[in-house]
Amino acid sequence: MDGEEPEFVEALKTVERASKANNIPIAGFAFTPMIKRRISEGWTLLMTAADFLALVAGQTGALVASRALVQEAIAERDGKPSSEPNGGAQ
Repeated sequence: MDGEEPEFVEALKTVERASKANNIPIAGFAFTPMIKRRISEGWTLLMTAADFLALVAGQTGALVASRALVQEAIAERDGKPSSEPNGGAQ
């Protein structure tokens, strides 16, 4: 999720060197695919979620559950078995 631009990569390295030289912790975002790398790079305070990600994840789960219930209710109303296992619930 980091930029791959040389300027960005060098900027992160500058921050990491300064942090280590001055015994100052590095804090920043580290989403799931980045966590191990950030720790190995010396980051000590990792924010692993953000409001927008939590909202998307929560709403996605609610949408999946609601869709499954709607499909199940329609199948029951029409006297047909649901077309997906468990009504499509995941």
